[in-house]
Amino acid sequence: MICSISGAVATEPVVSPKSGAIFERKHLVDYINATGTDPVSGEPLAIDDIIAIAVDPTVPPLPQTSIPSLLSAFQTQWNATVLEMYSLRRQLADTRKQLSEQLYKNESYKRLCVEAMNRRDELEQAVNQLTAAMAETTGDTDTQRKRRKVDTRETKDGTGDKPENGTNTNDKVAESASEANVNDAVANAEEAAKYAEDIEHARDELFALHKKHKIKYNYGDLDGFPSSQELHVPSAKFHVENAAVRPNGKVDIVGAEVSEIFDTNSNETTPVDIGGKYVFDLENPVVASEEYIEHNDHQLPVRHVYQVVRHPSNNDVFVALNNDAATVVYHDKLLPDSYKPSAGELKCGAFHVDGGLFALGSSQGKVDVYNNISHSLAMTISTTHSEVVAINFGMNGYWMFALSRSDDASAIDLVDLRKNKIVQTFTVDGSAQGLAIDDSCQVLVAFGSEGIQGWRYNKKAKSWSESFKNENSYKTIGFSKTRLVAVKDDASIDSYELAEAQPDTN
Repeated sequence: MICSISGAVATEPVVSPKSGAIFERKHLVDYINATGTDPVSGEPLAIDDIIAIAVDPTVPPLPQTSIPSLLSAFQTQWNATVLEMYSLRRQLADTRKQLSEQLYKNESYKRLCVEAMNRRDELEQAVNQLTAAMAETTGDTDTQRKRRKVDTRETKDGTGDKPENGTNTNDKVAESASEANVNDAVANAEEAAKYAEDIEHARDELFALHKKHKIKYNYGDLDGFPSSQELHVPSAKFHVENAAVRPNGKVDIVGAEVSEIFDTNSNETTPVDIGGKYVFDLENPVVASEEYIEHNDHQLPVRHVYQVVRHPSNNDVFVALNNDAATVVYHDKLLPDSYKPSAGELKCGAFHVDGGLFALGSSQGKVDVYNNISHSLAMTISTTHSEVVAINFGMNGYWMFALSRSDDASAIDLVDLRKNKIVQTFTVDGSAQGLAIDDSCQVLVAFGSEGIQGWRYNKKAKSWSESFKNENSYKTIGFSKTRLVAVKDDASIDSYELAEAQPDTN
């Protein structure tokens, strides 16, 4: 039996109940008297706690002569030296560990500082580029200012106020005001950093919430969709320009002349006067025009917006899409970093359910997924067909559905974000225009002018199967907490009642 302190064979072996290690009794006693702890584990240890190991003596005791006394003195000195060497080795090991940790932290801090400085420089450069681009779209470039016609508006006395250089004073004021408005619309570096902070915090909160509240539904027979009775008959006949089904059961129905919010829970309709403007989200409206979007009485210079996607946790964070890019709006400020498709024109976009990712679909069959905190490209997927028309993320957090089409054929590609690849493709009849997935990730629906198709997921078999199909034409389809809701072009609504749905929050 070898002593854990001296490394020599123990003549009077004992064992520590704290670490289970074997020691020479005198070495362990000396160590306990000095430190009061176990030499191996560092736990508190008393002399009374140690356990002796019974062995047969192999060497008879030496007679008490002067030589044994001298040897005993040498042994005592050796024991002290052994303890001191052991303590020094322990201290050396601890010092090396602390030094290694400090060096690692120092290198980490250096890398963070370099990244922060690079990020600051990138943001400043992006702000300058965006400011210049916005000034150009509003007609404030130097060349355009030189070509601008002289304002011939006359003053009250008919003489006009025109300086010798031929530029009207009112033009100068308008130019300065326009440049100031563009600069005010762009988030500065501090605001951009705060955005990243807020999105990261929201992502963590949403992830914890979705992990805690896993939803399971008992759908029954979906072949009966739609129900025989329409849930909603519009108060006036109009053609739906866009519609959206919210998780709370309310449906936005936007028409060219008439718009309304229909509550599927109470069957109540609330007319909304939008003055003939093109609006997204009737409760918290974003108004789009050719030159700008308007939100909370702020005009933001983003042109030709055709889709607005709100962040799942915050109504003051949304992404405005046009054919060129997806621009992030944070508290009515434009972030300098916009998302752009890797190929072709931008056709659609969607936030991940935790808000940490944003996906873009393009006209050349590409889905680009960006990190919404660092604005870096996380992955790119090639879809089955050439034009990506809709993207949706599953509430489980790791499924992404991309609907693509070409001519009269369509398909939905199911992407597993954990594997960064397509794991299944659903063939869709005709040319579909949208898709929806329920919160439990059990029912997938594709819809368009030629009808709808639905698939059910069997969790035990881990497989999908086609569940229902009909030829009804729908403008949009979505899931609330209690219904599958489908809006027609004339604003009438079909629904499938999920009355038997039992959310599982365990």
